[in-house]
Amino acid sequence: MDNFQNHKEVGFEKGWASRFDVWFKIAKGLGFVWCFLREKIVFSESGKMLLDKEKPKDELMVFANVFAKYQRGNPFRRMLNKNILLVLLLKTIKLLNNNNNIGISKREIPLFLYWRNDSAESLYIEIKNIRKNMVFLQVMR
Repeated sequence: MDNFQNHKEVGFEKGWASRFDVWFKIAKGLGFVWCFLREKIVFSESGKMLLDKEKPKDELMVFANVFAKYQRGNPFRRMLNKNILLVLLLKTIKLLNNNNNIGISKREIPLFLYWRNDSAESLYIEIKNIRKNMVFLQVMR
């Protein structure tokens, strides 16, 4: 009663079952678990590796593999952005480095998080334009 969950996911009633589904959708999207309402929860091999306390170093390998393959348009999440974030990041950094624009700044990371497609070229152009405008604004001060 002290911590009422007034949240509802599709296919669930309001309450703790909906909250549980929210958290498990994250694990499903990353490929660690397979679960649906009134079905047995099944852990994937990578999910089992995360649970193995005898081999804690496997955690880095599991997450590196997951984020190398993670796609925003996966069947467990509804998102407008349709890209593979790590691939987009690497391609854009490569374009920036090849054109002497030297990598990305931590201030430019939000661009990757909100970019809607896999076009590293258009993101590269956007970053160049933002940088050019920032230099112009600094000169004007």
